[in-house]
Amino acid sequence: MARLGHASRPLDLMSYRPEDGMPSIFFSQQSKRQAMLTVFNWTENQTEHRFDLLGDLGLQWRGHNQVLDIFDSAAPMGSNLDAIALRLPPHSVKVLKIINTSVPTVTPTVSTSAPDGAEAGQGIQFSAQADPAGIPVLTYQWDFGDGTRVSGETVSHTFTHPGTFTVQLSAKGLDGVPFRKAMSVKITGKIGTRFVPSCKQRFNETQ
Repeated sequence: MARLGHASRPLDLMSYRPEDGMPSIFFSQQSKRQAMLTVFNWTENQTEHRFDLLGDLGLQWRGHNQVLDIFDSAAPMGSNLDAIALRLPPHSVKVLKIINTSVPTVTPTVSTSAPDGAEAGQGIQFSAQADPAGIPVLTYQWDFGDGTRVSGETVSHTFTHPGTFTVQLSAKGLDGVPFRKAMSVKITGKIGTRFVPSCKQRFNETQ
């Protein structure tokens, strides 16, 4: 799925109906707690589907699940289901989030890399990486303590004046529980701002 950067697999790649013209059922198990089921109706007629959680989706979550409609999150589609029944009007799509309610939400495990110090005006790199065996991370947000914020797994930043800065990382996990960590970076020296004409040269264009 887009936010996680993982592709869903087509469940009907070799068995889709001729009137569909292409696969219409896609599934992705994103973690031990969450899965996504996407069903398209490419046709001019209403379609109906029924998915057994274990037999069709391979989820051993019977009796402890919650099914949410991504496009209509006002109320769950159902809880503790053995199967999911869908009715789709022509040219429509359903995107369902299936949650294993027996697995608690947890904070992702993230390792970080950051320098202890640097010179003012020197570009330095910060990086974070989620444990591939743990909860996936959707976004990384860095606050450098100097009024600058940036998003990304690996980022660069240049401090413009000396001081000890508290750099804070917030990593939003798939379960909605963020990982947070604060790092201290000592910046020394200063950026030269004095204009010295003798140190400057004018370059003439060669004829």
